[in-house]
Amino acid sequence: MKGFFKINGAIQSVPAYKGKRYKTILLEEYSTSPKRNVENDVEEALATLPTYDIFIDDMDELNLDGAANMNILVERPKLKINIHNSLLSLHINTYTESEIHVNVQGESFLSMSFEINKNLHVKSRFNGEGELYENIRVVEEGIHVKHALMTEMAGKISTNIKGEAKNSIIEYTAKHIPTNSLKHEANLAAKCPIKGKLSLKALLTKKVNVELQPNIEAACLNAEITHNAAVFGINEEELFYLRTRGLNKKKAEAALIEAFKGSA
Repeated sequence: MKGFFKINGAIQSVPAYKGKRYKTILLEEYSTSPKRNVENDVEEALATLPTYDIFIDDMDELNLDGAANMNILVERPKLKINIHNSLLSLHINTYTESEIHVNVQGESFLSMSFEINKNLHVKSRFNGEGELYENIRVVEEGIHVKHALMTEMAGKISTNIKGEAKNSIIEYTAKHIPTNSLKHEANLAAKCPIKGKLSLKALLTKKVNVELQPNIEAACLNAEITHNAAVFGINEEELFYLRTRGLNKKKAEAALIEAFKGSA
């Protein structure tokens, strides 16, 4: 039996399933699709929406569907956030070592901000179309942040990473399999001595327009930051090898795509 109750105007459902606790938050409805709410500017659209404060210390999974601004305080070692056809701004604060998985499906416009005070590993997936804005701010000294983004989408992605605490390590990796035109701009700024790595990759499975624009900035001595970007298609030699092992073309291509998704 699911229990429903209201917190700050959000309807939440907290069932227990296989020993895990879930919350489903049905937020303010939007007209037909998120795109109609956005019109020309995501920030302007978000400014008109309500804001909810959520404290997470006793659940494993959070399901979001709708339109809102959300401040989320995470005190869990592991959390999964599922988003479907939504217009959302998530501001996530972490005060314990955490691993956060964010899965976005459908047509969504999402702004995600992380204020990081402890070691954090973020794994994000975006399947569909829309826009994604990532803001990552490291404010505690000596912590390690790993952020991995995997998309099968069309649209726009903007990533802004600020290393503001000395002796921290920041690793950001994005891998894309574009379904149509895709643009990803990413900036890593070192405000103090940090180590950082920014990597953008795209695997083309059909003819589409892709722009990858990594950028790094250093505003101090002793910062060690690097960036790289690569766009490539399916390797014909690897495809030929798999076909000689008995796989047909479709299965061989699928195997190479899965290998790209799982590669470092």
